[in-house]
Amino acid sequence: MIVTPLGFLSIPPTTLIATLRKDLTMTGRDELAQWAQWVYWRIEEKRNADGTVRKTKMPYYVDETGKRRAASTNKRETWQQVSGLVDRQDMSGIGFVFTESDPFGGIDLDDCIDEWGVSPWARRIVERFDSYTEISPSGQGLKIWVRCEEFTSFKDSEGKTLPEHIKPTGVTGGIECYWKGRYFTFTGNRLDGTPDEIRDVGDDAARFVDELRAMLRPERAIAQAEALPAPGQRTRADRPRRASVSESDRLAAAVNALAAWRADDYNAWIEVGLALRHAPNGLALWEQFSRQSAKFREGECEKKWATFETGRITVASIYHMAKEDAPDWWKPLYSTDSERTNGAACASADDGRPIIDVTDEDLAVIMPKVWDAVRSAQGDRLYMYDRLCELNDGRVEPCSVSAMRGLMGRSAHFLKHTKTYHRWIFPPAEVVQDALTSVPDDIPRLTGITRIPVFDRTGRLIQQPGYDKISGIYHHPSVTVSIPDRPSVDDMQAALRVITDDLLVDFPFHTPADRANAIGLLLLPFVREMCGATPLHLIEAASAGTGKGLFNDLLHVVWTGHTATLTPLADNDDEIAKTLAARLRTAPFSIVFDNLRKLNSRNLEAAITARSLAPRELGVLKELNLPIRCVWIATGNNVSVQGDMVRRVVRIRMVAQVETPALRDKFKHPDIKEWVQRERDTLVGACLTIVRYALQQGQGGGIPRIGSFEEYCQVMGSILHHAGIGGFLENTVEQISQGDERHNEWCGFFECWRQQLGDGWTTAAVAAAASATWDSEITVNGDSERARGISLGRMLEKQVGRVFSLADGDFCLQMRNMRSKKKEYRLERAKNFAGSAGSAGSVGSPTALRMQEICDDAYTHTHNACTRVFTCKGLGELPALPPLPALPVGTLTDEPQVQTDDPITPNLLDRNGEISYPSLCHRLGIKRIDGFFSLTPKQQAEKARELLREHQRDQQAGVVPAQPLLSQGAGPSCRLPFAGLGHFLKDMSEKKQPVFSRCYRSGYTR
Repeated sequence: MIVTPLGFLSIPPTTLIATLRKDLTMTGRDELAQWAQWVYWRIEEKRNADGTVRKTKMPYYVDETGKRRAASTNKRETWQQVSGLVDRQDMSGIGFVFTESDPFGGIDLDDCIDEWGVSPWARRIVERFDSYTEISPSGQGLKIWVRCEEFTSFKDSEGKTLPEHIKPTGVTGGIECYWKGRYFTFTGNRLDGTPDEIRDVGDDAARFVDELRAMLRPERAIAQAEALPAPGQRTRADRPRRASVSESDRLAAAVNALAAWRADDYNAWIEVGLALRHAPNGLALWEQFSRQSAKFREGECEKKWATFETGRITVASIYHMAKEDAPDWWKPLYSTDSERTNGAACASADDGRPIIDVTDEDLAVIMPKVWDAVRSAQGDRLYMYDRLCELNDGRVEPCSVSAMRGLMGRSAHFLKHTKTYHRWIFPPAEVVQDALTSVPDDIPRLTGITRIPVFDRTGRLIQQPGYDKISGIYHHPSVTVSIPDRPSVDDMQAALRVITDDLLVDFPFHTPADRANAIGLLLLPFVREMCGATPLHLIEAASAGTGKGLFNDLLHVVWTGHTATLTPLADNDDEIAKTLAARLRTAPFSIVFDNLRKLNSRNLEAAITARSLAPRELGVLKELNLPIRCVWIATGNNVSVQGDMVRRVVRIRMVAQVETPALRDKFKHPDIKEWVQRERDTLVGACLTIVRYALQQGQGGGIPRIGSFEEYCQVMGSILHHAGIGGFLENTVEQISQGDERHNEWCGFFECWRQQLGDGWTTAAVAAAASATWDSEITVNGDSERARGISLGRMLEKQVGRVFSLADGDFCLQMRNMRSKKKEYRLERAKNFAGSAGSAGSVGSPTALRMQEICDDAYTHTHNACTRVFTCKGLGELPALPPLPALPVGTLTDEPQVQTDDPITPNLLDRNGEISYPSLCHRLGIKRIDGFFSLTPKQQAEKARELLREHQRDQQAGVVPAQPLLSQGAGPSCRLPFAGLGHFLKDMSEKKQPVFSRCYRSGYTR
């Protein structure tokens, strides 16, 4: 810290409180941090009775809402722990409130620092108490912090009544002494030369106040004397305090602490005797000290003693020498009532909690003891999820700082020794923080919590209560079930009837696919660990009151014993991300979004297909790792599913076929919730029986597959297949094939585009102007033609590369950038995966043949890998796949392939079927014609054909070789497509490669 006057004011306000907190925890003043008696303060102006304005330091605290409130030195609820103080621009600093319960007091010396330093009178007081002293916020005063006995407060800020021997008359300055009912500002700006710790001064503070009060007017002295506590009233003396030690005992302890060499050294021996000359029983102490030396002779001390005279050496020299020889010689004398009873207190701590001494503050020694105590006391309540958490009644509760401190306090007693006493304390902040950041490896990792028996990823049934080490699942049972080890077909059918004929009998599912999906959702939690990522199940109805919310509640009663916890789905995607992170941190069994109208969220899409989520923790730069083991559910009426969410949703639609579904009656179970709660054990047992039977039968066939949910489709499809339930995911496959609503709207828009604008390149402005008369649901916004063009351009950029199914085929939207920085768009007929001959190499070229080999190898490798996966997982044998169709590769020949009347090879044709002039030039090994690209496309094609015919005539006349640009004697593997080889030779020629330069000029390759 800064130690010069006025230096405290240079600390930036934004770092002030953080700096002071660090100063408290790292110095000898850390005892102050253990007391929850801290307040903020700020400098404010107050108006006196005479109209003048004075500045004062007003105490404040901050409530739960973050608002500033006035604090009081008499109201403990307005104080707080120092760890709770944060940096605030509207506060000037922090302070400590003196009370009867703490051992501290303060002496405030006002106006005692000027440009010359500390005034002599103030320096004498500082030296007298020899305790931690800091410069006040103004830089003009000093504050002496002491541990002391009880005394009456004193205040003379102007120094008018101070004794002459304490502060001379005419010298500026004042003195205030407090031990309760006031607060001291804490600046951390220690006065140079003073101790770094708050020392115990015993009753010296009280004697100092008595000296100050001696010069008061009689009536004022009487008033202050009346403020002393009455007999029998609780005072600071009633608190644990240092025991009184007689001066003779203290001196004897100091003499015993002297080093033995002083008795052997003559000068040192004489010095000890002179110091004890006027002490009570001094001769006896000196003789006792002298017996340590081998030179000791009986009667010699007494002879020397008679010759001693009073001099400058006094008893104080004994204490000085004792401090040099044994700095802690005085500690055994400093006992308190709590110390005298500490042994009994520790021995009487029979509540089973261990005692942890944190005096040394060595985390390497302390933390193993802390974790042993926590494990012993908390049992199986602590786990690692995304961070250290506590399991409370089947719920995951992340351990905050306050929660961890309370957990440690209930697990062990924490003891700390100081120079003057030792006492029980709350778990130190450093210990709590280390426990949260450095969690031992043996703390079990939690993956999920279940209240029902479930199957793990290997098909093993987790039925025993408690933590399962293999899967990381904690089973908190709330049902009692018993199922056959090997269920028969009759067992499975009986279990299925309980579900179909009782639980689901009254729900109006729209199609058999909706009914199958509903049964699949009911069984999903029992095999959730086997399914990987799972889609969102949308429980949808045509109108309100159909029963979608009731169905959701019944599912959760079966799964958990209580109805579902509903989560709102915000309109803002960033808020959705925060909601997902908050819910996933609690290891939820399910996440239910209720009463949706639209379903389209990028963050939700990513979470549904992921195995874990890594959001950033709010308020800190820390990334979380949250496993996803929940069941995704949403409810709503005629929900609009858009974008990529279409393939992530499994619909369960209900249609009641009546005008007011909520008024229906005549149900099989009128109070279905009460029936499900009563028959919950039976329903859970039925679900487990169906699942176990299906798992024992193996993999089913004819199961639809949805990308990103392959495991889910295989597991759930097989279970429903063996249970004889058909229609699983049929409506989902149909929904994916139809596409999302927005995509269908664009199909209608581009249908009009084809009819009105054709296949040519068009700007967004032209298309926007033309779309005003189109029968399309795509709306182009804007107040002017330019604004509408910009708006449509932004929408078109998001559709570039997508394929749209139109009336006359599939078309892909393409975009190109013009030199004028404008963008043009057109619809091109979508090409198949194999591509054109030009993209795969010339027909009959080695490049095309090599591509065929690569595709064959990749296809075979993929099929073999899939076969191994199916075998390892016990899913049966992978059916034989049809052979890969051959690519359009011609016969390997050096002769050009002719497709028109002219001898033009396909690699010379552009995408429009015209001759590619650049390819032709490279094919013939000649330079381009200047000004060629200034011709129209039709003129360019004719010029290229003339060039080719002229080259053919030269070939027939023997002027040029018959096979230009083909490798001679290098083998087929060295041949390249004509166009590609020409570009390659030209690039190498420009790089001044001599061999390729000659090849390019002559039309040959080496």
